[in-house]
Amino acid sequence: MFLVISLMAVTSLRPWVTPTTRQYWSGTWRTAFVLLTLMIGLRHEVGGDWYAYVYKLESTLNLPFADALDGLNGDPADNLLNWVGAQSGLGVYFVNSVYATIFSWGLLVFCRMQPRPWLALIVAVPYLITVVAMGYTRQAG
Repeated sequence: MFLVISLMAVTSLRPWVTPTTRQYWSGTWRTAFVLLTLMIGLRHEVGGDWYAYVYKLESTLNLPFADALDGLNGDPADNLLNWVGAQSGLGVYFVNSVYATIFSWGLLVFCRMQPRPWLALIVAVPYLITVVAMGYTRQAG
């Protein structure tokens, strides 16, 4: 992942784009979005809170829908995602993929507004993607 993004940073240069300029995402950026989302969302046993998130998901398995939205057990939206993941059988990978989609979209929108977007993305890989997005699921989304 680091090598491919590094090659894109070295080979593609473009002028500054203002945030108000509307540009469509090229196939390269769409591919980067999909791969980044899949890599973050489908990770297995990565992150300091992995088992805590699995436990939280398993605790919603037998809850009725109304109790899953109860704010007493944490964030209602996170509880709903965990409930849907538990009921559908997709598990923690569903929850991680939803948060990874939100994170990846925001990161790539930010990177594309920079003068060297691929360089901004490569700078984000070591800490922002590897540590934050893969380590702290709820904080990344």
